[in-house]
Amino acid sequence: MLTNYFTLLSISRFLQNSLLSKGIQEIYSQEKEQLNITFEGETVSTLCISCLPSDQYVYLREAAFRARKNSVDVFPALHGQKVEQIYCDVGDRIMYLSFRSGIFLCVDMFGNKANVVLCNADGEVRDAFLHKKGLLGTKRHLQTEYKEFVLHDFFKTDSDCVEFFRTCNNKNVVQALKAFYPKLGTMLADEIVLQSGLSLQQLATACTAEDIARLQEETRRLVAMLVTHNTLQPRIYFDEQTPLSFSLVPLRQYAAFREEIFPDVSAAIQRFVGRTRASSSFQQQKKELSAWLKKEIEKTHRTLSHVEEDIHHAERAENYELFGSLLMTHLYSIEKGMKEVNVENVLVPDSPTVTIPLESALTPQQNAERYFEKGKKARTAIVDGQQRKKWLTQREHLLSELSTSIEEITTHAELQKYIATHAQQLKHIGYMSEKEQAELPPFKIFTVEGGFQVLAGKSSDNNDLLTMKYAKPNDLWFHARGSSGSHVVLKTGSASGVPTKKAVHQAASIAAYYSKMKNSSHVPVAMTEKKYVRKPKGAPSGTVVLEKEKVIFVAPMLPENKEKQ
Repeated sequence: MLTNYFTLLSISRFLQNSLLSKGIQEIYSQEKEQLNITFEGETVSTLCISCLPSDQYVYLREAAFRARKNSVDVFPALHGQKVEQIYCDVGDRIMYLSFRSGIFLCVDMFGNKANVVLCNADGEVRDAFLHKKGLLGTKRHLQTEYKEFVLHDFFKTDSDCVEFFRTCNNKNVVQALKAFYPKLGTMLADEIVLQSGLSLQQLATACTAEDIARLQEETRRLVAMLVTHNTLQPRIYFDEQTPLSFSLVPLRQYAAFREEIFPDVSAAIQRFVGRTRASSSFQQQKKELSAWLKKEIEKTHRTLSHVEEDIHHAERAENYELFGSLLMTHLYSIEKGMKEVNVENVLVPDSPTVTIPLESALTPQQNAERYFEKGKKARTAIVDGQQRKKWLTQREHLLSELSTSIEEITTHAELQKYIATHAQQLKHIGYMSEKEQAELPPFKIFTVEGGFQVLAGKSSDNNDLLTMKYAKPNDLWFHARGSSGSHVVLKTGSASGVPTKKAVHQAASIAAYYSKMKNSSHVPVAMTEKKYVRKPKGAPSGTVVLEKEKVIFVAPMLPENKEKQ
């Protein structure tokens, strides 16, 4: 739905209102097939565009978080250019950014062919974000000015729809509706069919004229809602904490799920992208750890079975020692070269004779010594086996407990807390190395919106460690202004994407909470990138100087997830 035609239409109108006449400060890429365009203004804003086939979107966020490493400038001709218009193509999933100089930036949201292309007014390609070599110098059709989306031009007649459906052999009604109105996409087509009272699997050729009339009516109603932008209420549907779908309008198909409504389409898309990435990262990490635990349970169980079998065999130690003693007792009645001997069991009265296998190449005494040695080894094996059995039994129990616990985890924050809480146990069973365990930071740890990690110092010395040793240059640094308290760092690289405004405010609230102004309703918190924080030579622990800062007012509070340490 993020690259649906109507979503692109909606985001282009939002951007037109937000970026009109603003100039470009920089344009760069720091993640694969993802483009960032930073615009000047009282508040710096960044247009984020992803051309990844599996993760395409366009949204505007506040501020700029460019990494110092692994980023590259693109589209140098656009630096300083001012926006003339931003609009959507009337016929396709293309968003145009036109500039006062007469050049156009075309954002193509075409699935595997998604790209951002710079063109002259006559459509000649001057530069491209992807596949540059094959595109430079070619020409493309441009819609060089804004054109209003006209409902009348979009809709077709009921009779045309009936005629089209009759040709859709082996297609269900959803597939036929998508083919008839290509701009809809699957989710909207599903919604129209459901709202019309039809089955999603009903064959298109089985639809009556009345069925098609209802489909047409629902299509007109839904599309009219989608293009009436001043009444749109963009939303995200969640299954507990997992984002299911983004939508510009209410959807019957998700009525049973929790929804979160946003003031504008860009905020909704940004939130959906962040939560989806965090959920994906969480699900993958949980899946990998869960699979590892189950594999280890199976391996441990197999090993335990082998050990128990070895113990059983080793319990024949008493027989070996008996054979050795009887051979020594009857030493002079046995000759070298015999393969076995039957002797009276003088050690156990009224017992039957005992048959003892012999090594014919050994003397009777050597055979006796061989059995004594085997008995000694067997007894040692029993002791070692019993110890190993105890360890394996404990390991199997621990693995089972950890496996059961992880299945109950539903959020990224819970998973991180789980790993931190069970670090020693995970190390003990081989999941975490000593190095990995040592790398767990000795700070208060929280997770804020988007899955980003926030660290808070525990003391003056700990603040120094956090700020001067652990924080990276582009991490965001926080401290309650005019008050003693914890240094707080938002790790910008701890999750995909960039921290949202809410995530930043959550980190600031943590800094306010761990300050002497904890009981105030609003606390001024200084925020800057860590690279602008320095410690004067000889200054006491926890003392720093800020070269740049922004002050935000927040209420002291901790995120809903509890701290790990």
